[in-house]
Amino acid sequence: MLAAIRHLPTALNQVGKLQGRLDPPILQNDFLKDAAVLQNRQIIQGLQPEEVYVSPLLRAKQTAEVLGINDYTIDERLTEFDFGVYEGQLKTQMLAEKGEEWCSKFSELSFGEDYQLFSKRILDFLVEVKDKHRLAAIVAHGVVIRYMLALSLLRDADRCNQLHVSNNQLHIIHIP
Repeated sequence: MLAAIRHLPTALNQVGKLQGRLDPPILQNDFLKDAAVLQNRQIIQGLQPEEVYVSPLLRAKQTAEVLGINDYTIDERLTEFDFGVYEGQLKTQMLAEKGEEWCSKFSELSFGEDYQLFSKRILDFLVEVKDKHRLAAIVAHGVVIRYMLALSLLRDADRCNQLHVSNNQLHIIHIP
């Protein structure tokens, strides 16, 4: 089982821009006064995951620290999907040009990262975690977590972008 939490919001999230491999910090809010952040902090602490894996991107590492997770393992495989020319652009622009593929044919898209390579790194991560741990946690990104959820819930990774994962949203994923 995997507890997956998406990083806290950044300035790019607030204006609807795709971040991908861009590395902005989280907003400088007092997150420890935010009820949802405090709730997730308590849930993660209560779950007592055997290991916490974090994307190497700054926003994920900062989120882990806000959640009180100081002992974690950086895992490159949790890096966000590379949106190529769309990074830093409005998501609505990408959807206007690639919306159908984005929503139901994700495997046919190729931006800055080949879908097959993205899929392989996520599947390799899930297999390793399932073999090593009864319960682990991750702090990662929207596409990464939606892909994992689609494998678990929909059994169809092509439709992962039909799911929604908000910033600071926590999901429990049963690894298939």
